[in-house]
Amino acid sequence: MFSLRIDLDTRIGVREGLPRILEALRKTDSTASFFLVLGREPFLPHVLRRKFFSRKNYDPWYTPVERPHRRKISYGEFARRMLLPVNFSEESTELLRLAEKEHEFGCHAIEHEEWALSLPKMDVDLEFSDMIARFENLFGKKPRHFASPAFRTRVRVLESLDRFRFETAGDLPGDKPFHPVINGKRFKHMQVPVNLMCSDTVPLIEDAWARGIPDSKIADQVFSRIMEKHRRGLPAVLYGHGLLEGAMQVNVLERILVKVKEEGLEVVSTGELAKHFSGNYMDVPLEVVNR
Repeated sequence: MFSLRIDLDTRIGVREGLPRILEALRKTDSTASFFLVLGREPFLPHVLRRKFFSRKNYDPWYTPVERPHRRKISYGEFARRMLLPVNFSEESTELLRLAEKEHEFGCHAIEHEEWALSLPKMDVDLEFSDMIARFENLFGKKPRHFASPAFRTRVRVLESLDRFRFETAGDLPGDKPFHPVINGKRFKHMQVPVNLMCSDTVPLIEDAWARGIPDSKIADQVFSRIMEKHRRGLPAVLYGHGLLEGAMQVNVLERILVKVKEEGLEVVSTGELAKHFSGNYMDVPLEVVNR
């Protein structure tokens, strides 16, 4: 089985990337799960904070990877984001509502940078209440799925997920979906791990693109990783973003989907994938959760 998760956390990723990904999904008769940031873009102070607060400081399973730096947005767009941030989910309501009719949607926090940088002191229940209200206002229904920015979570986040009746999240490492068990406590929601990404959580397509690998070879490499999971009897969960995998590298994504379909793998949403493993429980060390 194969699932594709796309995080929508930029204006270009929604306005330009989402339509291209939707077209690739239609052409290959596939589906995906989208996780949407529901607030405004980060502004300059948050970006400066992140520059001096590396992810490696809060991810115990994070292993830095050396790769060339390639710019994904123009200097003009970067300046606009820093000085004039917008709420891109409110800008693109029609597009998002049409997409939600065809594919699974979930929450990806209100403000991406705020969650990644301020989670330890955040009122998580208040954050989820606001997040749910915004999602419900946009789509007319309560969200059932969640993915945290930068894969950053806490035990109290998992508790809130259960309290607000989320069905799935995608924040903990693992080979296949599971109900987390922490210090003997069983959680009701399921975690659907992204088991195809780099050790520093950068998506595989983005990593290969940054290294200058030709598009055809990127597709072959990623598909090979998918089939490795399949041969081991495991589902393959690949993730990316609307900006890179949609607005810039959608041809690579489409080639991967074509190969997956030709191989006969079942393509399902992360929510559907979780249902196939509904009886699976896994003990998770506390230090892996509180990062």
